[in-house]
Amino acid sequence: MKTVNYQQLRDLENDIDMQRKSSPAFAFFNADKIKRFYQNNVLRITVMKDTIAKLQKQYAKVNLKGEPETIINSQGVTEITFNSEADKEEFNLKYNNFISTTFEIKL
Repeated sequence: MKTVNYQQLRDLENDIDMQRKSSPAFAFFNADKIKRFYQNNVLRITVMKDTIAKLQKQYAKVNLKGEPETIINSQGVTEITFNSEADKEEFNLKYNNFISTTFEIKL
């Protein structure tokens, strides 16, 4: 068991996805470990994705498909656009509070 927060879980999941896409050998040789990771942590990953999506829908501008509107800033980073500065601050407060929540996972 390892104690992590939702940001670390999100980073770990993104890293696994990136490694699987860029290296077929990584995916092949670690298939059992990857499968076990997702089986053991499916609930936490689902809660993380659902909560982030809920916050985005609540505070961000949405397009006709119901997805958050985004822009690419001058550094090339995709950013969500918000209805107002107050919504952006409220989103950041709730997002940071949620993402820093710690729990234990099985690796």
